[in-house]
Amino acid sequence: MFHSITINLDHTNHTFGNIVECLLFYDEVNLIVGIDGMAKLWRAIGPNDLQRLCDYGLHIYVLIDPITCAAIPGQGEDIWTFFLQNEDMRQRVFEKALKELYGTEQLGAEQKNIASRYRELSNEYRHSDKALAEVHEDIYKHFVHKKILQAQLEEIGSSMSMFDPANKYEFRPAKKGFVYRTNLLYGELEEQAKRAGYDDMHFRHQRFLMEMGEVYSLMYFAAEKESTLCTSSSQSLIMSCKQKDMLERRLGEQSTITNFEKIETNSFNDLVGAVDSGEKTIGEILELLDAAQEFKQWKRDLPDTADFILEYQKAMSAQLPWVQRMPIKKLRFVITNLAGFNPIVGVAVSAFDTFVVDKWKAGGWKPAQFVTGNLKKFMDING
Repeated sequence: MFHSITINLDHTNHTFGNIVECLLFYDEVNLIVGIDGMAKLWRAIGPNDLQRLCDYGLHIYVLIDPITCAAIPGQGEDIWTFFLQNEDMRQRVFEKALKELYGTEQLGAEQKNIASRYRELSNEYRHSDKALAEVHEDIYKHFVHKKILQAQLEEIGSSMSMFDPANKYEFRPAKKGFVYRTNLLYGELEEQAKRAGYDDMHFRHQRFLMEMGEVYSLMYFAAEKESTLCTSSSQSLIMSCKQKDMLERRLGEQSTITNFEKIETNSFNDLVGAVDSGEKTIGEILELLDAAQEFKQWKRDLPDTADFILEYQKAMSAQLPWVQRMPIKKLRFVITNLAGFNPIVGVAVSAFDTFVVDKWKAGGWKPAQFVTGNLKKFMDING
């Protein structure tokens, strides 16, 4: 219990007392700090005494590769790019925090030594490349940004809906970046957010994307540390929308799979029940998975926004040429008679099917061939 906690200090109202309380109960307290957070800590306890707390489970993490969202010059229309800066910020963070602490623009030798000492005892906090890739996927494939924006609007008491087609907030992929379009008055919305007590709630696309990237990275970091996560209300809202979307998509996908099996196989059983009955051997299971390769490729080619069952029914209703519709046994009989062959048996049948029948039937595969054939047969536990 109370193994680890991660605190995004610059985005919380945690005092030094909150940190001491965490050190008492948690084995590991990970502080992610920037200039403001370090200055606040040093004002409360002083650089020398804060260092002593590292012996009691305090771990200081400083961001070393900040996220940037910037326009690419000379590209015609406004092309934006979203990336990580490859720069170790630790020395700079500590020096700037000390300047703020002492109210000076010039550090003395002793103060520079403090900055160097903290650079050595602190840890690097890196944004995750996977987190940034996930931001892109969530925007372009799952439109999670609209759900986040809608939650933000509701939080600040706005009646605007991000799902009203009249309200534009769009990202379009472009070479080396993306194009952004909106008709929202984001400046007014951010002022409204501040009046509601949300100083770090962003609607302007640069800061909004950077905030998404920061929150996704925090979630990766906390998961790796098996740590609970403490950050601002605005960042917690983004986190909540992300987790809710993941849950809703999983439940939606399972509902689609269940309905698909019921509707399209007309079976009294389901796939899970057929396997869990114990009547199917591992050989039969592998045979089914091998047979599913074309079906899975067809599925991969569908857009994420498509209605899976509707797309399947469209594919099923497309008429196949007569040679693809004919059962293999009947087609084999027709071909051998047309060619004047004698009836073929045994091993010759398999070879004939491979080199002749498969050629005739090639090019007309449809998902129904797998679903109403291999899958339906497998789900029949008496078959």
